[in-house]
Amino acid sequence: MSIPTSEIPQERQDHARTLLDASAYGRMPGPIQDRLVRTLDRARDSAPTVEAYQILVNPNRALPNAPFSRLNEDEQSKILDVVALRPVLRHSMWYPFVAEAILETSPPAAVRAKAIDVACLPLRSAEINDREDRLSARAYYLEDHQERLVTLDGALRANGFTSASSEDRVRVLEVLELVGGTGLIVFNMLLDQGRPADAWTRLRAGVADMFQRDLRDSTTLLDQLHRLVGGTIDSRVEIRPTHRAAGTHREGGRRVANQYGRWGRDENVTGQWVAFRQRSLVGDLANLGTLVDKAVVLDSLVAEVAMPSRHINQDNRGTCEATTFLHRLAQYCPPEYARLAVDLLLTGTSNLAHATDGRPFQPPEDAFPSDDSNRSVTERLTQSATMRYWRSGFSLRGRRAAERDDLYRNVRNERRDATNPTGGQRDGFLGRFNWRQDDRDGEAMVRAMFGIDHQIVRARPHVHGQNAQAMPSLRQALAASPGRPVFVAVEWGTGGHAFDVLQITDDPEHPRVVYWNPWGGAMIAYLDGVPITYGGAGWTGQVDTGDGPTRRTEDQDAGVQSMSMATFRRILKWVMVQR
Repeated sequence: MSIPTSEIPQERQDHARTLLDASAYGRMPGPIQDRLVRTLDRARDSAPTVEAYQILVNPNRALPNAPFSRLNEDEQSKILDVVALRPVLRHSMWYPFVAEAILETSPPAAVRAKAIDVACLPLRSAEINDREDRLSARAYYLEDHQERLVTLDGALRANGFTSASSEDRVRVLEVLELVGGTGLIVFNMLLDQGRPADAWTRLRAGVADMFQRDLRDSTTLLDQLHRLVGGTIDSRVEIRPTHRAAGTHREGGRRVANQYGRWGRDENVTGQWVAFRQRSLVGDLANLGTLVDKAVVLDSLVAEVAMPSRHINQDNRGTCEATTFLHRLAQYCPPEYARLAVDLLLTGTSNLAHATDGRPFQPPEDAFPSDDSNRSVTERLTQSATMRYWRSGFSLRGRRAAERDDLYRNVRNERRDATNPTGGQRDGFLGRFNWRQDDRDGEAMVRAMFGIDHQIVRARPHVHGQNAQAMPSLRQALAASPGRPVFVAVEWGTGGHAFDVLQITDDPEHPRVVYWNPWGGAMIAYLDGVPITYGGAGWTGQVDTGDGPTRRTEDQDAGVQSMSMATFRRILKWVMVQR
């Protein structure tokens, strides 16, 4: 529909036209010309707005082949309307590149239409009748829109995307339309076919991660992500933004939406966030709160499968064993990790790929509500389900078999006492268990998850003596399958810890054991512009002795640390190696 310009004085119309490239402007349909003149006249006192439109439509200011002018009239109108919502340089400068990507790759009509929908996502707020709700929705969609445009531009050009079927490309864009925050930053890693294949698993060789198949029913990672987009999250699952969404996530503190508010580890969500989620919205949005819930979950899940070493961690829960195995699963078979997570989100239950005992993979009931950890919803559910499955076979004194499935608690010990002076939440097990049964259940857990038989070799069987085979078993396992981690348990201060050993350095005088710490990558927050770390592995190069053995952080982003061989030998409890 044409935007009339008759009420604008001719000299102002002429001035607005001088800001545009004459040849590009001359090729535009009349309604688009009117729209540009009207908007530029309104923005004549705003240099950033004028600059935004010039970069968008003038070929000499962006791309010489003027891709914007080659879009059809409907596509141009939608893009101009989005730029008008927030006509600042950082948003509009990406539209020429998105247009170029669409034109260069010549996608099928359905893919092109969906790409324009993603590029113009903030326009969906126009469907909302209530002004307050409309402004809230617009602010939400605009907050991440620059990053979404950058990601869209890269996705349209990715080999993994262009070689996929038209149906799969539409589904990729439907996931991209909903994902936000950190998920946008790492999204295109899942479409990169150039990632090196891992020697341990044949699943990744030459396959883009988005289209890799899982261990159980050959569904792809895209299938699982898209299942979440179209599914209904179990009503028991409570979702609140984590540090990654609230302004203290590991990518440097960008907020996903103004309505999220700010909180720390032990704080609850703000009234703003609750009120925002409870608004009833109309049109295709139906309920923006539901969409935001899915966006928060997709943000975390995409980040965890794209960069598991950075984005999977146990935080303040004692789930080091479970976290290590889930991290390994996300590394070697992202679709399987996503399948478990989506199953738990949608139905509250799942099944491990190689389980033969009929036990379901389910979190305890107290893991469905939010807790005081900074774990994502997917981390909370998968870790607690893994812990419960591991310990559900224990033979405990005075407990009947029917009670064993309820031994793990995600929340317990909330009273202040000598061992818990802050009264903070903990997780843990009820009763006492036998270490020999622990070994058997641990081996069964790995078999059920990966389909590979393992055995535990203890450095200190029960409480007596040393087992001389533990260290040789570790070395043999690392030598037999370079690049494949080996799971170990160690003493850690007054407690214990578990992690995957990645390698032993070959320095004959000062060998070091390099491992992935399930504390995950260092989390970074900004205080008055100054970066600080909290949780995670700490800064690269940092030597830490405060809460465990002396260790050094080798890679803060990947959560990789090392310790001397002498320290490792002293604290080693057992090694889990393949039979």
